[in-house]
Amino acid sequence: MRARLCIPPLLCLCVDAVPALAQPAQAASTFTLRDGTVDLAVPESPAFSALGLTPEQVSRPTTVRELATSFLNGIDRAGHLQTGVAIDAAPYMLLAGPKITLESYRTGPYLTRFLARWQVSFASAKGGGADDPSAKLALGLRFTVFDRGDPRMDPVLVDCLAREAGRVLNASDPIPPFASDEEKATLLAQREERTRVAAKPCREAAAKRRWNRSGWIAGAAPTWTSADGTTADIDYSGTAVWTSIGYGFERVPVLEDHAMLAFYLKGRTREIVPDAFNDGAFVTQDNVTTGVRFVAGGSSSQFNVELLRLDNDRPDGREDRYWNLGIGLEQRLIDNTWLNLSFGRQLARDTSGQFSVIGAFNWGFGPRK
Repeated sequence: MRARLCIPPLLCLCVDAVPALAQPAQAASTFTLRDGTVDLAVPESPAFSALGLTPEQVSRPTTVRELATSFLNGIDRAGHLQTGVAIDAAPYMLLAGPKITLESYRTGPYLTRFLARWQVSFASAKGGGADDPSAKLALGLRFTVFDRGDPRMDPVLVDCLAREAGRVLNASDPIPPFASDEEKATLLAQREERTRVAAKPCREAAAKRRWNRSGWIAGAAPTWTSADGTTADIDYSGTAVWTSIGYGFERVPVLEDHAMLAFYLKGRTREIVPDAFNDGAFVTQDNVTTGVRFVAGGSSSQFNVELLRLDNDRPDGREDRYWNLGIGLEQRLIDNTWLNLSFGRQLARDTSGQFSVIGAFNWGFGPRK
């Protein structure tokens, strides 16, 4: 008998005999990239990173999502209200995800993994007060040099999915040959639901193993700003480039399951920002940001502390060098939906220290659990 078994959103196994599914290596050849999706934290939007509006300023390497959306609201480092939205996508994953098997992804050329981990992003943000009526746009690109946290590279996850799918199929009653189409659809739906439930522990265990593994990312994004918030005044406002290296404390007892350390470097040209030294005025400046971020927690809840050094190159030659200390929380609310909250404080700046409070809801495409 030929049977069909699915783990949403795409894992569909067609087998001629039940015993064949009991061999994970054989079943794994039918799994596609989408089947390796795990509910890890949604990566910071590259476009928001360029605008300096992510809740945490230090981007940390995380596995890209096929599709993600971020909604942001809060007070930026200049003390002004900001609201924004970003849409992120992994184009190669969207186009080739249903076609590339996990086996070929893991064992094939590095170029396949490199392309699958590219992320493009579009973001817009708007100042919410009279002190900053500006509107900002960014088009971001992020790529991953390496990612030890990629669940699609996890053979334990693949074996677990295959084992659980085989167990459900072995335990399922055969579909009567003379059943109506409606009866067949009902029986298959019930079988798929049991498979979905059986696969959930596999994905959760993979998230615990992979959430804080080491990685290296880099990104770039051109930006556009309208100082008065109108489309007539919008103008190119420079480009941001950045890179971040995360260390997951592999083989370090206790820390390897519960912590990550990220090192960050960002350069930005022609940034148009409210002048911290002249109320109501704007200034165009270049700047360099360096930082470090320590993340602690687990796969569904993480606390972080970060320290940034900001060096602004102003056209008037005024020295503007300062530090920013931030604390934040990243919490999974429901499947594939995360809440990010951060609080920051400027240190050692000539102006009175500004506070920042930013929150974001992040939704990422993933399997229904």
